[in-house]
Amino acid sequence: MVSTRSVKYKFSEGEKVLCYEPDPAKTKVLYNSKVLDVRVEKDSSGRKVAHFLIHFQGWNSTWDRFVTEDYILKDTEENRKLQRELAEKAQLTAGCGNLYRRERKKRGRVKLSGQASDR
Repeated sequence: MVSTRSVKYKFSEGEKVLCYEPDPAKTKVLYNSKVLDVRVEKDSSGRKVAHFLIHFQGWNSTWDRFVTEDYILKDTEENRKLQRELAEKAQLTAGCGNLYRRERKKRGRVKLSGQASDR
């Protein structure tokens, strides 16, 4: 006999969500995303786990990724606030490296007095 129980997932196909960057080597930020597909696969212990195909809004579809629900948040005002906080923190972190490069470039240029610059 076939089970008629439908499986309820935390997120549904077509739902707009916020998704963490799935690459652990990159800065932890939340992206505007959309659930394209839901697949159920078995994990290493044999339990069924839902994997969601995520499209990152504004990105090429080649960046679409399957992630577990641990990486996804509902699109709520509270989670939007978290998204802004993480983005600010990421900019501060990234800004340090970029500032260093800009300063190095500036120091490398020496302007000689008395010479006109045509640039």
